[in-house]
Amino acid sequence: MGVFKRGKIYWYEFEFRGQRVRESAHTSNQEIARSIERNRRRAMEESAGGVKKTMPILFRKAADAYFAESARWSDAYREINTLKLGHLLPTFGKLLLTISRLGSLGGISAIVTRPEPPDGKSIWRRRYFG
Repeated sequence: MGVFKRGKIYWYEFEFRGQRVRESAHTSNQEIARSIERNRRRAMEESAGGVKKTMPILFRKAADAYFAESARWSDAYREINTLKLGHLLPTFGKLLLTISRLGSLGGISAIVTRPEPPDGKSIWRRRYFG
């Protein structure tokens, strides 16, 4: 198991959950092939463990995306949500939002992160929306 050469191309092989994984690294460089094998194994382990990588976005951009998907809303419902969002944007608009999971009913568990305060202590809040 490990990295081996077939012709001019390196391949890698390892065992994951009792299954043998053998794939081409699509490279003729052995060090790059080893790196590709490590990355592939790590990706498989993270997906099996339920680890999901997320990118933080601004609360304002998340709200805009939420409203962009609201084509089926009635005018009254859209107006209510616009008013509610108007109260939230002054406080949360410039904060980062990391969406950690989507609930079965569309609820979002998110961590809202404030910019780093001068004293160096990290401030975070967990809120459940939806």
